[in-house]
Amino acid sequence: DSTNGTVTASKTTAPRGDTIEVTTEPARGYRLKSLSYTADEGKTYTEMKDHSFVMPEADVEIRGEFEKDPFYEYTIDITGGSAANVAGDAITTAKEGAIVTLTAAIPAGKAFVTWAVESGDVTVIEPEKAEGASFVMPAADVKICGVFGIANPFVDVPADSYYEKAVLWAVESGITKGTTATKFSPDADCTRAQIVT
Repeated sequence: DSTNGTVTASKTTAPRGDTIEVTTEPARGYRLKSLSYTADEGKTYTEMKDHSFVMPEADVEIRGEFEKDPFYEYTIDITGGSAANVAGDAITTAKEGAIVTLTAAIPAGKAFVTWAVESGDVTVIEPEKAEGASFVMPAADVKICGVFGIANPFVDVPADSYYEKAVLWAVESGITKGTTATKFSPDADCTRAQIVT
């Protein structure tokens, strides 16, 4: 009986004196802590050193104890950017508890919108930052995607204005194009034709 891993004996029945080989398979993120067997209905306990033992003249129960592996590194999958450790080195894996920093690779003609977590129990700190957003690595693989929209081509729509995202959404959705290629004219009066369409 084992938790966080499996223990398998080379034989399910054996006569006294046979050598029994034992294999262990820790679950992801775990390692083997100890391996033992009991005989005589639990009265005799023996620690195994080399993953094998000589069968006694009694039924045995093999037990593996598994513990979290503090050196195990989980996978980081970033779409639309990259991940780095606190030293600034690019990484694709990290240990539980490590601080991971994100940097977006912004495509031409696009603007960074946010980081979206696709899998992994993680909260991105300052997800609106293209560079410098971060998270604490959980005990699981993580998949995060950079979300991009169109770059703001309008000189009269200030970055971070309350209406910038709405204007860019309308342009990207094909609802409007602006009054010129570089002007939106947010303070101009709407014409009847603009209101109808």
